[in-house]
Amino acid sequence: MWQAHHSTRLSAYYGGNVLPGNDELFHFFSRCNHSELYQLARGQGHVVLPDLSREALIRIIIGEDTPPPSTAHDIDETRLAIMRFIIDHRKKLETQLTCPARSFKEDACFGCVDAQVLSCLTSNGANNQRLILLHKKT
Repeated sequence: MWQAHHSTRLSAYYGGNVLPGNDELFHFFSRCNHSELYQLARGQGHVVLPDLSREALIRIIIGEDTPPPSTAHDIDETRLAIMRFIIDHRKKLETQLTCPARSFKEDACFGCVDAQVLSCLTSNGANNQRLILLHKKT
């Protein structure tokens, strides 16, 4: 879905119906900073860790490479804990949620960047933070 939408935008940007080659795409994305590239890769559904280089992230985004095999990112267990907490307290929270968590799917927070996940955790007061962290399966 992301690729189709952005492919159309890139095609329009280059003034034609044909997508540019990988060199041109690489140059196009090289204008993004590391955080933007990381967010784009995660948004495409790639399991990438923030320690990948900008170049590696660009190659993954343009489909020239695949992410290296990795273990789960440390924050991913926090994503799951937040969603377990939300699902357990669905009745109280369903009218308050305005983010992807409103789907009540366990993987909903995986579409959010790491900073947003940490913000969700820290913006819920110390007592709720402890309750959320109790939902970790560590």
